[in-house]
Amino acid sequence: MLLISNSDIFRSILGGLLLCLACSTLLFVKGRLPGFAGMVYGIIKRDNTFQWRSSLAAGLLFTGAFLYLKNGFGSHSENYVLDHPATFISGLDFFGWAISGLLIGVGSRWAEGCTSGHGLGGLPRLSRKSAASVATFVSIAMVVATLRAKYPFFDRTLWADKTFDLDRERSCIAGMFVSGLIVLFNIITNRNGKDGIIDIFVSFFCGILFAVAIIVGGVARRTKVLGFLTLDEKWDPSMVILGITMLISNFFAYSYILNRRPLLANEFGIPPGDDVIEKKMLIGSALFGIGWGISGFTPGSAFSIGSIYEPQPFVIYLPAVALGQFLADKITDAMAPPKLYRERPSEGATFEKLIKSG
Repeated sequence: MLLISNSDIFRSILGGLLLCLACSTLLFVKGRLPGFAGMVYGIIKRDNTFQWRSSLAAGLLFTGAFLYLKNGFGSHSENYVLDHPATFISGLDFFGWAISGLLIGVGSRWAEGCTSGHGLGGLPRLSRKSAASVATFVSIAMVVATLRAKYPFFDRTLWADKTFDLDRERSCIAGMFVSGLIVLFNIITNRNGKDGIIDIFVSFFCGILFAVAIIVGGVARRTKVLGFLTLDEKWDPSMVILGITMLISNFFAYSYILNRRPLLANEFGIPPGDDVIEKKMLIGSALFGIGWGISGFTPGSAFSIGSIYEPQPFVIYLPAVALGQFLADKITDAMAPPKLYRERPSEGATFEKLIKSG
């Protein structure tokens, strides 16, 4: 027996089309592909992508908070756009949220992408690498989620079914305020003139589109995602409908866009080596799948609805994702083969320069 209604089908199709609109807008205007796990990494590292990635995150945060203040949980004839807080946190304790985030952080770093980077960005371009990654983490996540449904774990420790007495309206207002501060900070610290200002607002707008798609399509609902990942008599195919809609529409959209030049960029920022399937990538995808199967949650959803549900998304999950990405880099560096020699210094090299470089 499939657990799906006509409204679920409609929302899944609409969510898939909105995801296509968000991805296509980002690719057409700035030549970029989405990647929410990479967004966490870029923000924490404050690399050269910080400005646009943090603006994209601000758009996600602002929109989720605004939609909650406008519509609450969206109840209409017992159909919800967002899970009730008690439902959202049920069956997963704080330790489970942390482990899930940590595995997703390590996994997304080694896999060089997640559900957004490989699913939204790679599959519609028929990337073999993305196809292998998606097949790996979806299958592993299904195994883990199904096992948790039959033999629950990470659900019995202290505070398993507790949450803070949160004033959600104030929390959402604070989230909108923080998103505004992020945009203002990026404008003040912008060093790229008019192009940088445009980049900030384009990224913020794309964040709005992604958040609407994530919420409308049900991706932000743990019950929906876990209903898809858990293979039982109440299996929910909503995510399949959303994925197929997104994949087909993005395939045609990308095929058109990639034959042209980005509107506000010199070239497309497509990652190289899409056909190279490495062991490290498959291990990362498997770890990501374990983390996803535990929580049914991804970084994009955390940014979109983090101000609605506290403390799980912002206080526990996203910091764990960031820590996982940091650990992934440390492990990679530790396992890298040692350098057997150094280049001979040039004639103009000074002792002070050698000390700094060494």
